[in-house]
Amino acid sequence: MGKCIYRAATIGGFHTWRDFHAVIQNSEIVGSPTPNTNYVEVPGGNGHIDLTEALTGDVTYSNRTLTFELVMKTSPSLWPQIESRIYNSLHGKAVQVILDEEPSHYFYGRVTVESSARSRTAGQVNLSVDCEPYRYEIQETSVTFTGDAERQYVLTNDRMWVVPVITASKACSMVYGSSIIRLEEGEQKIADCILKEGDTQLYIFGDASVTFRYRKGCL
Repeated sequence: MGKCIYRAATIGGFHTWRDFHAVIQNSEIVGSPTPNTNYVEVPGGNGHIDLTEALTGDVTYSNRTLTFELVMKTSPSLWPQIESRIYNSLHGKAVQVILDEEPSHYFYGRVTVESSARSRTAGQVNLSVDCEPYRYEIQETSVTFTGDAERQYVLTNDRMWVVPVITASKACSMVYGSSIIRLEEGEQKIADCILKEGDTQLYIFGDASVTFRYRKGCL
């Protein structure tokens, strides 16, 4: 079938229109993740102390909910098959969700079929997806630098902090912030090497090619 002219999404590899012939009826799909705040009252004092970023250095978020009201044409004889297929394909499964209107990003979460009902020639299935707070880029970022003590390199990241996978062609050293980090030949992850939002500057020392792989995420 051709391009879908209705609002649609791919949930766990199943396209709501092409696979289920269902139209997304609701306009608001993506819920907002709630910041995990931490306030401590000061006895005898004014206001409170904000410890929200004390543990990680950044704000963390609770999960967000995606909701789908799927409506499709049906008949009494076909409805049990349609209903069963959606349940068997999605209910309880951890899936990627890609909205047609945002094909460069995906959400990740677990699906619940909340309800299903048929009225004459129309059927409706309501889904919710308990998703991680960030939208993830479908295309993983991969950047390769060649060691040169005279040159500064920059890695750019989105809102979500991430520890990149680093692959060095041979052992070398890297200056990250105020630290000198030893890189071994091959693939590695270094917990202290965190790409925060924006630009991260670094130097690589040694005759080596170093590749950084990471997936960007935004709210």
